[in-house]
Amino acid sequence: MKVSSNNKFILSSSGDKNQCLYDIQTGKKLISYKHKKAVYSGGISANNSWIASGDDEGTIRLFKTNNKDIIHTLEGHTGPVFDLVFSPDCQFLASAGSDGCIGIWNVWYGKLLFKLKGHKSPVFSIVLSSDGKYLVSSGSDSSIMIWNIKTKKLIQKLNGHKNTVQCVRVSSNQQFFISAGIDRKIMMWQ
Repeated sequence: MKVSSNNKFILSSSGDKNQCLYDIQTGKKLISYKHKKAVYSGGISANNSWIASGDDEGTIRLFKTNNKDIIHTLEGHTGPVFDLVFSPDCQFLASAGSDGCIGIWNVWYGKLLFKLKGHKSPVFSIVLSSDGKYLVSSGSDSSIMIWNIKTKKLIQKLNGHKNTVQCVRVSSNQQFFISAGIDRKIMMWQ
């Protein structure tokens, strides 16, 4: 589930092959996007004009929020897509896959720009810094990785969890980030 940057919309993704956009205030379903496979991930762009979905076959679809038409179909992961995040300027989309890769996609042209490879197993969570220059990822290899998007390089690999790290989030002031794992630990990193 994702909440829009203006706190007006909720995007839900589901194993029932649907992705739905809801108005937070009224609870009304605005648009339902039908898929052929289970939808594991979704994303809403910062300007609230793009929606992305990732399914269990590794396909990502890009929609405009004002209609149901698929704008681009992105293929590049070899298995389920577990997380999707738009850059703050809405120029690219980052995807986390079960193949251990993070895809960086051009939103306007629907093309894969490059892949970040470093995790040894599925990547479950990704988050971008507010300027879109850095990406933090986590996965089932129990590691957290910090990437420089511009140089396409791994900056730092952090270990602290003893098992899968399911979620990473950056603080609003960009001073720290938090990770949560199935080892029942929540960790704060600076």
